[in-house]
Amino acid sequence: MNRSDTAAPVDSTSNSGIALVILASRAAWLSVLLGCLALPAQAETVTLFDGELSFDLPPEVREMTPEEMAIKYPAGTVQPDIAFTATDTLSVTVSAIRLTVVGPPLPPMEEYLEAFSASVAGVIPDLSWEEQAVETINGREWVRVEYTADWHGQPTYWVVMGHPVVGAFYGFRCSAALPDRDEFEPVFDDIVATLRLTP
Repeated sequence: MNRSDTAAPVDSTSNSGIALVILASRAAWLSVLLGCLALPAQAETVTLFDGELSFDLPPEVREMTPEEMAIKYPAGTVQPDIAFTATDTLSVTVSAIRLTVVGPPLPPMEEYLEAFSASVAGVIPDLSWEEQAVETINGREWVRVEYTADWHGQPTYWVVMGHPVVGAFYGFRCSAALPDRDEFEPVFDDIVATLRLTP
């Protein structure tokens, strides 16, 4: 007797056929529903300084409260305009600042990188450099420095971005305590890749 590998068609007019169709439809809808529930939460776009700077943050990164800002950035340290964290202990942070600058015309970015790196090293003399580069992000050149250094006794990994324009400086910092670095370093890279300046 010949054996066919093709399944026999279901008679959708029979009671059993109708039941199979209903079950298949329910399974399909359930699959779609579960797929929707499994979708990752969307990143939130943060826009600052009257629309001049924007970037995207993943859902696990939230804005710091004023009390947390005072703890993380005590008097005598550089105070960002806004800061975010991914941990209640403030061991992972993202922050942004806009400074008004009065000075000579801007030098080429490679020269600016040297001056920027020197200024960071002057403030944090015990740092260990990992990267110093000029990076183009969404059509704008930024200086990028990465280093590790103690922050109030806690060894910390830093990514600091800077973009100078005539009359202003935009700074963007990401930091993670060394135990959190492996988890959040790729998150920082994703955030930095969304930096946008207007105009």
